[in-house]
Amino acid sequence: MKIRVGILGNRFTLNGEAVVLRTVSSFSTMAYLDRWARGLGGKWENMVDRYFERVTQQGLHGVRVFGETTDWARRGGDGRHAVFNESRATSERMWNYGQLEAGIRPTALTAHNEQIIRKLIEKLQSHGLIAEYVTDATLKHTPRVGWSVISHCIRQTASFLQSLENELGDINLFHELHNEWDANSGTSWARDNIGYDEALAEVNNQFVRHRRLSDGEPEQWPRGIVGVSHGGRDTVDYRVGRPDGSDYVALHPIRRGRWWAKTNLENRYRDRVRYYNESKNYTSPAEWVEFIEGGAYSPTSSTQNLARYLEFTDGTLANGIAVCYHSHVGICSGFSTRRSSRSLRWSRNSSAAPRSRGRRSRSSSAPSSRSPTRKSSNGKPTRTDSAGITIA
Repeated sequence: MKIRVGILGNRFTLNGEAVVLRTVSSFSTMAYLDRWARGLGGKWENMVDRYFERVTQQGLHGVRVFGETTDWARRGGDGRHAVFNESRATSERMWNYGQLEAGIRPTALTAHNEQIIRKLIEKLQSHGLIAEYVTDATLKHTPRVGWSVISHCIRQTASFLQSLENELGDINLFHELHNEWDANSGTSWARDNIGYDEALAEVNNQFVRHRRLSDGEPEQWPRGIVGVSHGGRDTVDYRVGRPDGSDYVALHPIRRGRWWAKTNLENRYRDRVRYYNESKNYTSPAEWVEFIEGGAYSPTSSTQNLARYLEFTDGTLANGIAVCYHSHVGICSGFSTRRSSRSLRWSRNSSAAPRSRGRRSRSSSAPSSRSPTRKSSNGKPTRTDSAGITIA
């Protein structure tokens, strides 16, 4: 199903229907598609289908993906941490690092990059889902790649999305230019000899350019919904609202202190779309031992307190703020078929839920904060949040 993502007042719209958007982190999606595009087997394409089937079964509207996670399946230099903790986190197949580091601005996407985006759209449409597509998550901390060059990577991505819309019609995407534009960005700012204020001005200019016409023709993707997020902040500095600002307020609430109570941030923009597209991530007790106590991820960024996590997400939705469920699985687990069961763990018990309930209506009102407990097929207790996500 083709879906057009839009904005109406303080709600996202999907084919014109206003919704309190609910998505889930799915960074592994692009890694799967990268391996499919490299000819490593149809099993990787099947992994995307399996994951998207779960998302659909849970009644969520879609996923949040990083275009740059194509090479996050490999491990970093220490053999333990995922490669996104290092420079050059994405692969040469997506961007020509030699040219970027030489200050040469890209004039098009690589064929590999285009192929994967096309496949992503195909999969989204076959499952009736949408995706928030993020262009820059790690380029900003790649040595010798300047902020201005990254702007042109964003420009070429937006231009390609416009060309796809011309060709295909609605493409089931909206566009986040930078994930956490002001976090770990020092290397790109230093390359251009700029600071925070100059970098922020460029972000604001990117909103304008995204919508600009030249002789009546789009330069980038004027109709496309566009946003950007800060790194771990309860407020935003960039402009909000058309014609010269972000279409939505993307928030990554600070994950320390009483993080679960931060369910109504940036009230000055309550008449705009607010979207918590990253937050504290839920980690099962077993994953906490393996990945948090094991040292791979920060305990500040994660929680195994399910009650608090559900209090946070349900409270945020009740305030009409869109939510991306941020789980350990969605971030970076399940990069191999050997661990495919882990890649679906956030919803692995959905088959135990009563099928007679059917799919939750996407236009339903804000959910209750109650989270029923049931037994899974293996006899272990599970909890189901108000969006229907079953978490072990």
